[in-house]
Amino acid sequence: MNILGFVALGHLDASTFSIVAQMKVFTTAIFSVFILGRNLPARKWRALATLTLGVVLISNEAMPRSQPGPNETRRDHEHRYRSFMIGMAASFGDVVLSGFVSIYFEMVLKSKTETFSVWDRNLQLAFWSSLIYAPIMMYDNPTDPFQGWSVATLGCAAVGALGGVLVALSIKYTDSIMKTIATTGSIVLTTVLNAAFLSGPFTLPIWAGGLVVVVSVFNYNDNGEVDRG
Repeated sequence: MNILGFVALGHLDASTFSIVAQMKVFTTAIFSVFILGRNLPARKWRALATLTLGVVLISNEAMPRSQPGPNETRRDHEHRYRSFMIGMAASFGDVVLSGFVSIYFEMVLKSKTETFSVWDRNLQLAFWSSLIYAPIMMYDNPTDPFQGWSVATLGCAAVGALGGVLVALSIKYTDSIMKTIATTGSIVLTTVLNAAFLSGPFTLPIWAGGLVVVVSVFNYNDNGEVDRG
């Protein structure tokens, strides 16, 4: 998942990636039905449908235009389009894996037959991650595997590690769908920061699509008047 995330961010702007990532709500709900046997009412499926439409709106706006720009050659345009498609494919792969892993992790954390804590499970995950990343580090820089590390890199790694623990705790004490919903606030912040520091898109369709995504996710979490009664 992390590798796919890196690939996606290498080919997409941060705001598009962040909004497409909210499709994790959809895949998480799908896997919760098939793996955990949950029953979702029609109201929640409608929210998931509007969520998908919002992501489609954003993806369409971020996609390179069908014709090259005035100062762009056809070859450059084809390269941008191919890069965009690679980024979207990586994003959707990350979304599918995230939905499955979230539900499977929730099932393991809440299992009544095992007594492993959140910390035990995160240590297990970190162990297998090290087996995946260590050979890549050695291959890229055989003489200095930690080449390129800086204070900023260490800070990002620490934030990522803390985020992983918080995700595990949120799944443990709520559920995977609530965990995904909690991340929707990042959409607006990521879009603004992407436009301010990375010259990312800041158009009305992107804002409208982001708003649709946020509203859809919160509608999904709404239990409805019938359930409250």
